[in-house]
Amino acid sequence: RRHTRYIGDWSSDVCSSDLSQFEIHKLPLQLLGPWLPPDLKIEGVVNSHLEFNLTTPGSILGQGQVSFPAGNLSYPLLEGERDSWNYNGGTFNFTLTDQGIQAKSEITISENERFQFEAKLPNANILLLDYKKQILYAKAKLTVNDLSLAEALLPETQDIKGKVELDLSIEGTLDQPQVHGHARLVDAELKIPRLGLFIDQINLNTRTNNSQQIDSTLSARSGDGIITIKTNTVFDKASGWPTNIQIQGDQFKASQIPEAHIHISPDLKIKVQKNTINVQG
Repeated sequence: RRHTRYIGDWSSDVCSSDLSQFEIHKLPLQLLGPWLPPDLKIEGVVNSHLEFNLTTPGSILGQGQVSFPAGNLSYPLLEGERDSWNYNGGTFNFTLTDQGIQAKSEITISENERFQFEAKLPNANILLLDYKKQILYAKAKLTVNDLSLAEALLPETQDIKGKVELDLSIEGTLDQPQVHGHARLVDAELKIPRLGLFIDQINLNTRTNNSQQIDSTLSARSGDGIITIKTNTVFDKASGWPTNIQIQGDQFKASQIPEAHIHISPDLKIKVQKNTINVQG
């Protein structure tokens, strides 16, 4: 017996007790509004086709394709105006088979900007996942040359420029993934009008070669001064995520307004562990 249900551009077809199909056509992305930051608006649609087969007891087999054409995100500027960040579209595909679960996604922002993700769970049954034993393979890459959208996420900033690069691979199990790779912010700059600041030569390099610790170095220039912040965090929950932070600077301009001209030259060592913060310098 076949049943078809339509709700707007949504349809669900149940061809039998074992096979279900779902279609979504031009579903407005504005429905994501409640989960987005305030004043951030998204315009676009999403299409999808999903198939699930329940013929094998205790498992679900199937596949799905999700796609969305070009759209944009609109965000407020400091002056009360709005700007927009456009994307060219993307896809997300997955399969559930006897050989396991696979997923692949690609979002194209512009010709040279994109996000790519791929994951495999060999021999996985989505209904019976054993997080301690299930093998995981995944990789992700991101390249972004236009950081204007960050103004919506960083209040009081303006004219953000720079490049973001992300390249990660993940192996191990779902319970204990091993992460390798790096994330970089390259040659960034921004303005903070309320403090009269223009900060440039912002570079952030974060790297992990295992799942035991992560190292990062942040450097920037403001006025004629510079600042460098180095951090190291050990992924040890029982020990309270031990983190060491070193901050060094020379005449770094922290405020340039009539009420306050501030330059800082910090030389600090900070250790954070559990509920304890130790500062030296």
